[in-house]
Amino acid sequence: MSFPIVKALRSEFYCAPASEFTQSAAFVFFRFFLSFVAFTLWVVLWKKPGKLLLKISKKEFFMGAAIGIVGGMGLLFQGDGLAFTDTSTSAFLTQMTCILVPLITFLRGRRRLSGLFNLALLIGFTGIYLISGLELSQLRLGRGEAETLIAAVFFTAQILLLESKRWGHLVTTGSTWVMFLFFALVNLPFFNWSHFCIGASPNASVGVLLFFSGVLVVFCSLLPYALMNLWQAKISGTEATFIYSLEAIFTIGFNFIWIPILFQLGGYQLELEVPSLKFSVGALFLILANVFLFAESYLRAKKGVWKI
Repeated sequence: MSFPIVKALRSEFYCAPASEFTQSAAFVFFRFFLSFVAFTLWVVLWKKPGKLLLKISKKEFFMGAAIGIVGGMGLLFQGDGLAFTDTSTSAFLTQMTCILVPLITFLRGRRRLSGLFNLALLIGFTGIYLISGLELSQLRLGRGEAETLIAAVFFTAQILLLESKRWGHLVTTGSTWVMFLFFALVNLPFFNWSHFCIGASPNASVGVLLFFSGVLVVFCSLLPYALMNLWQAKISGTEATFIYSLEAIFTIGFNFIWIPILFQLGGYQLELEVPSLKFSVGALFLILANVFLFAESYLRAKKGVWKI
């Protein structure tokens, strides 16, 4: 849901020309500082009378800070890299997490990769390639590509932190609260306060901007990241990366909802993308890969009966 909204709003917070990197930092900070404030209000409203607002151990604090730092840096580099490369290239390189996570898991010797698991990897990576629309002849390593690869490394670290048996149990309400704070803080040094404002362009009123910012904070930040922290530790990091890669499919669907709303309320000129045959085949491959991953997980859990 966030892609068309971010694309429309990311330039609304500077009254003077600013670099893409500065705009990305300002937008990520604004988005997650509001998320931090909203999460704090939720904690205040739901805490039991007489109880501490949040009881956070030292380990939980460091876990939340670690997730916030790697995730915040990933969003920053991804946003800036998008300004210097095609969206298809960015989408393809960002999903390198689907290769990095199982590769690191394999190298660390934490599990043996089964035949069904490897087949899911192959089909899933093929689906990601088809969805991105990238042609191999277009692939080059400039600033945008390099920054997107750096973002993929940060996102990989975030997924592995949540998967880790050593740290996964430390992801609690307190560490999630710290995570939102550090998402904002790591972007704070990178933008120029002197030109920062809200409603820089005449496209939309402040009320409209606040409405879309609210959607971004509640439905694209608070809910998904809190749910990710709660549930990702229940599955492997590799399974998580392929599930997350389905966002490309959901983006197409939400484009048909949000782009007309953005156009009507704010006058933003955004193209309505229609899925191509190549995208549709890639989406089918990606869904099939997820089916195989869940099948592999089930059979592995029943390994006393089934062997792959």
